[in-house]
Amino acid sequence: MEKFIPLVPLINFLSALLVWITKDDKVFPRLSTFMTFFAFLLSLLLLILGERTSVLSGFFELYGDNLGLLLSTYILLVSLVVHKFSEKYMADEEGYRRFYVLLDLMTGVLVLLVLSANLITLLVAWHLMGLLLYMLLNQNHRRPQALRYANLTFFTHRLADIPLFIAIFLLYREFGTLSLPQISEKVLQSDSEILPVVTTLITLSAMLKSAQFLFHHWIVYSMEGPTPVSALMHAGIVNAGAFLVNRFAPLYVHDKLGLTLAFIAGSVTAIIGSVLMLLQTDIKKSLGYSTVGQMGYMIMELGVGAFALAVYHMMAHGIFKATLFLYSGSVIHSARHDPNIPEDEVYRALTRKEEVVRKVPWLLYGLVTVAVPLLIVFFTHYIFEERILEYKTSLIILFFGWVTAAQVLVSVFRLGREKPILTAFLAILSLLVVMTGYVLIGHSLQNFLYDRALVGRIYEVAFTSWWVFLAEVIFMGAVVLIGWIFIYYASREKFLPIYLNLYTHFSRELYIHDIYDLAKDWFLRAVSRISKRTAVPAGAFAFGVFALGELTPQTALLPLVALLIPIFPFSLLTSKLIDKLGPVALVFLPVAGFLLLKALEPPHWTRELALFTVLFHSLRILSVRNLRGGASELYPALLGLSYISEWAILLAVLPLSLMLLSGFLRRTLLTDEIHFLRGLILKAPFLSTVFVITLVLSYTLPLFVYKADMDAGELFLFAMGWFFLGLSLLTNLGKFLWGEPEEDMVYRDIWRRA
Repeated sequence: MEKFIPLVPLINFLSALLVWITKDDKVFPRLSTFMTFFAFLLSLLLLILGERTSVLSGFFELYGDNLGLLLSTYILLVSLVVHKFSEKYMADEEGYRRFYVLLDLMTGVLVLLVLSANLITLLVAWHLMGLLLYMLLNQNHRRPQALRYANLTFFTHRLADIPLFIAIFLLYREFGTLSLPQISEKVLQSDSEILPVVTTLITLSAMLKSAQFLFHHWIVYSMEGPTPVSALMHAGIVNAGAFLVNRFAPLYVHDKLGLTLAFIAGSVTAIIGSVLMLLQTDIKKSLGYSTVGQMGYMIMELGVGAFALAVYHMMAHGIFKATLFLYSGSVIHSARHDPNIPEDEVYRALTRKEEVVRKVPWLLYGLVTVAVPLLIVFFTHYIFEERILEYKTSLIILFFGWVTAAQVLVSVFRLGREKPILTAFLAILSLLVVMTGYVLIGHSLQNFLYDRALVGRIYEVAFTSWWVFLAEVIFMGAVVLIGWIFIYYASREKFLPIYLNLYTHFSRELYIHDIYDLAKDWFLRAVSRISKRTAVPAGAFAFGVFALGELTPQTALLPLVALLIPIFPFSLLTSKLIDKLGPVALVFLPVAGFLLLKALEPPHWTRELALFTVLFHSLRILSVRNLRGGASELYPALLGLSYISEWAILLAVLPLSLMLLSGFLRRTLLTDEIHFLRGLILKAPFLSTVFVITLVLSYTLPLFVYKADMDAGELFLFAMGWFFLGLSLLTNLGKFLWGEPEEDMVYRDIWRRA
């Protein structure tokens, strides 16, 4: 059965391909939904009957373990619901076929991510998830806000790629293999000092992707996309952090900092997300902050070593939140036809103004909400795990279970104080059932996914120092106490003075969005100045390097080589030369440069300079005005890697392709100015697809040419160059891909007139 595992992501790719070529608007969504349903059945069958082994080898090595098959089944189930819902919901939207193609590709990438056993494949899938989300969020491409917040989303996801890339590089250099099963076997017997660094980097990557505080805005403000995209995003994509940590679980027996960092960040995110959720008036934004709070809880569970519990939390929250988003879409759709708000019992309970008939004494109120949840939480955990206090981290789980349960009872009692006894009985019974199911499923899932010995070692490592735990208890206790005080004074005529002050700051979402805008403006101004004022410093730098260096026949030829196979500062001349000569230069320069480079043995310091060239010209791409200029900057950004790997010379094809596409636009539209072109995705979809593929390959293929012998400085330069290269290319792509098409321009596609 395990031989059929590659069919699961392949089916989703084929469904996207079939959607693309199918012309009937009634057939292709049904075909896509059917293929997703078939993939779901296959994954479910493999989960029940399949053997737990890895399949194939090399870059196509896939896991067939319980974690991968469980999550692939879950992803396909959520995707199937989204597919079916979208058949009618998206039928009248522009770009119906494009939406289904991207949805199928996203599903295939997510499945590939959870099944991948090769580190490079996992990294590529991890990145493509953010890229496809960027494309989906721009479905409403005529809205400027859609582009703005899609860029914010892509930036955050791109940022999450960097720690994972460095972690994978360190693992490959340490163990000499990209196979995750082989690394997992070796790591349990290893005592390498690099492993705690790796686990910290993996945790950082997971936190960035899962919308932790200070990097949570992408999930809240990415509501310009269609409702089905929001459902898939909140149900699957934002939960990817829990999967990543679980996939590398064997490494965490050596962790020293990552889990503590996750515990602290998750706790803060849970509280801030929950508070900000209460202040929202937009239903989607409120659900967004609800997701932020839940992701905080999930990361906090990872921080205490409860990896399997985080997987269960991820799945339960994902299904619940997908349902809420799809239902919210239906409510919004109905509200457009009927502006009256439907009244139900919850609505009347929150809006009625009459006095409460029976008041509950506050002493009894406090005792019930404090003592009863504590007994329920401890009782339900003790039933299924007699050695609940064997690990000190269990105290943390019990504490947060108690705090959450107490808050639930407080909220329920507020809505039912007219019948306090009945309300208390129903609330306590419901809480007992929920906690029992939560603990039972979490305990069963832990036994299903992991060996008990591995779980024990992770729990031992995950226990944070006592001062961290005590500080967390004091912090959470203060939050609960403040919440109860506000509840107590909520029914009074006069608010507490601090209430309005807190409301003022929280209503501005703690000014995080304003800080983002200021940082963005400062960075773009800095890049613009660097691009315009580098000629004199670069010339002085070149003179200093070669004047101080030893003059030999080889170093005498180095400036010529650095001009053809560009290296800073000669790369500035190369980019201008390419901009003037066009495709001709991109054909002859790499060939001549490669022949000279083969005959020359450049000094070792040229490696650092070459990697700096990649970073420098990647930043300059942000300030280019036309596609021809972008191709002239892309050439040194890619060909600088030739000093690291001889295979990088093949990357010259990509700037040449971009230059040819620029020439096509100049001939057909009479311009290739990025700030003038708009709406290309609508008017020239085939040309837009070629652009997307070219630019994505431009920053993806460098992953396959780096060398494992890079030192820390070289690794940092390579990672930063790779980060800004992708960010710059996609930022410029969006400027002419999305938006309203120009009315006075006759658009032409590659194969047909649009």
